[in-house]
This record gives sequence, structure tokens and C-alpha cells, in this order.
Amino acid sequence: MAFQMIRHTAKFEIDWGEELVSEPLVESRKKQIGEFYHAIKCPLYHLSEGGTVEQGIFEVDRWLDHHRKHGDVKLAMSASTVVSLRSSRAIVGVCLVNACEPDPVRKVLHQGGSIQHIAVAPEYRRQGLATKMVQRALTIIAEKRPAFDAWVEEDDEVERGLYEKLDFVFTGVED
Repeated sequence: MAFQMIRHTAKFEIDWGEELVSEPLVESRKKQIGEFYHAIKCPLYHLSEGGTVEQGIFEVDRWLDHHRKHGDVKLAMSASTVVSLRSSRAIVGVCLVNACEPDPVRKVLHQGGSIQHIAVAPEYRRQGLATKMVQRALTIIAEKRPAFDAWVEEDDEVERGLYEKLDFVFTGVED
């Protein structure tokens, strides 16, 4: 079971250090993102465990297609983050962000920005990279949306801790 967490958007100053560089998602990096997902055996939306490179690329394409039809693809791509090593451009983190219009009927749900998917290479975990990617998303989304949400699996203490550290609160909504 997943639970929704939410917070207001805000602007953060983010220091990526000397070793890393962050960029918004661009379609020309889809293959590299698919290779990254495959290399770290990242669970994908339609698979409980990592899939092939092609399935990773499909994940990015599915996300892009959704935003072309139902969201703001420019804002979603801008708020999404690809973190790479400055020296080799090898990807070490990816955060896909949803950017949909706020839902006036379901005021708690879908307030404009949310995390679709976040992944960090094992050797870069527990170093604040996921925190920085979420902060970057909050900063970019803040220009156009009032709030940001994330869905957290009931038993995922690491993910829940990440969002709690960033002042997300539970809404009481579950899926």
C-alpha cells in the first residue's frame, strides 16, 4: 500500500559539488537513462525488479507520452533531474517529476508536482543526492505550482525518511 505525502513548493540553493553536474532531462539521454536503470537493477513502474535497457527507455518514453497528453511536458522535463559525473557524464542519479495541472475537485491529490521515479547508483546513496534532486524539483515546480507530493510505500522507511526530512507530511490518502 502507498501513502501520499505533500508539502508546499519552495526554492533551494543546491550545491552539487565539484564531482557532479545536474541537468534537466533531455530526450537525447533516454538510452543512457535506460542503461543506468538496467545497470543498477532499478525497479521500474511496470516491473518489480530492474529490466532490460529497452524497458528502462520504455519507462522514460511512457512518462514523456503521459505528459505530452495530460501534463506540462516542458515543466516536467525541466523539473526532472539527471545527475552525472562531471568527468565522464556517467549517470549516477535520475529523478523523473510529474507536472500536471492542479486538480480543483480532489484538492489533496495532484496539486501540480510529484515524484514519478527516483533512482541513485548504489555507490552514491546515503550522500544526499536524492535530497538534492527533490529540492531541485521543488525549486523548479515552485515557479508554476503551489504544492508537491510523493507516494511512499508503506514499508519503505528510507523513502519515507527522505520526504520527512524535506518536511513532507502525510495527507491520510492511501492507494
